[in-house]
Amino acid sequence: MLPQHIVAARATDVGRRTVYTRADLITAGMRGRDITTSVRAGHLLRVRRDRYVLADTDRDIIEAVRIGGRLSCLSLLRSLGAFVHRCERVHVAVEQGTSRLRPVDQERAIVHWVAPSGRGSPLHAAPLLDAVGQSVRCQRPRAAVATLDSLLHHGLVTSAQLEELFAAGAELCRARKRSLAEMRSCERPSRQRASVKRWIRRAAGSESLISVP
Repeated sequence: MLPQHIVAARATDVGRRTVYTRADLITAGMRGRDITTSVRAGHLLRVRRDRYVLADTDRDIIEAVRIGGRLSCLSLLRSLGAFVHRCERVHVAVEQGTSRLRPVDQERAIVHWVAPSGRGSPLHAAPLLDAVGQSVRCQRPRAAVATLDSLLHHGLVTSAQLEELFAAGAELCRARKRSLAEMRSCERPSRQRASVKRWIRRAAGSESLISVP
C-alpha cells in the first residue's frame, strides 16, 4: 500500500493540466511559429487536432487523448495510487457523439462510451467519480470492493460520494451495494477494512487471493 503523502502527490500531479489547446499555448505567450518549432524539435507533441502535450507526458494519457477521450476507469485510479487488481489495457472514456476518433488497438486500449458529464474535468482525465463508477463495472465484485476500500482509505472519495454514485447507478449490481453498506456500517477505518476483507472472502468462497490495503 502506498503512503498517504505519495497518493496525495499523485492526485495533485494527475489533476494538473497536462493537455493544451492551441489557444492555451497562445494565451501562455507562444506564437504560431513557436508552436510549430517546438513540435518539430520534439518538445511538444501534437497528439491530435488541437491537442498538445509535453514530450514527457505519461504514455497512457497520450494514448487516451490520441484516441479522442480521457484517461478513466482503472487506468486513472491506478495512476492515482489506488488499489487496482489488474489493468492490462488503457481505459479511455469517450463522450457519446465524439467525432474523428482515432483507430483503437484492442490489445492496447478499451473504450468506455459515456454520456457528457456535468462534472468539470481537464482534457486528459475523466471526473474521478465517473472513473470510480466505471471501475466497479469493469471488475469482479471482490476486486471492486478492494478498490473502493482503497479509495476511501486514501481519502480520494468519501462514503457520501459513493452513496450518491451507487444511488444514481441502478445498473451497478446488488453485491456491490451490499459491500458499500458494510463499509458504511463500520465506525473505524481498521474495522472498515476488516469488514471488506470478510465480504471478499465470502464472495470468493475462500481466502482472498488479492491484497486489500
